Amino acid sequence: MTLLTHWPLAGLRLTTPRLELRLPNLDDLAALASLAAEGVHDPAVQPFTVAWTDAAPEQCARSVLQYHWRCWGEWQPEDWELNLAVVRDGSVVGTQGISAREFFGPP
Repeated sequence: MTLLTHWPLAGLRLTTPRLELRLPNLDDLAALASLAAEGVHDPAVQPFTVAWTDAAPEQCARSVLQYHWRCWGEWQPEDWELNLAVVRDGSVVGTQGISAREFFGPP
């Protein structure tokens, strides 16, 4: 048995000639957390609905990890968030997410 047996999303890969999007592994999450700790936008502008980037660097990093773990733990076919690591030339450069509720409609 492998992780893919129990969690097929772990094998998801979307590739283009320049980028790969994949479910992040623990090393990818560490890279995303480090990017968040360094800052992801101009501090004078708040592009997000939640001001998570206003926290201290170590809290931003921890928030990234907790967010991804929470999304994994709460995954249900009728309510999910898929957050993929964006990789360019072998380095994690960001994340891209998509989510849905009742994607296939009510039963």
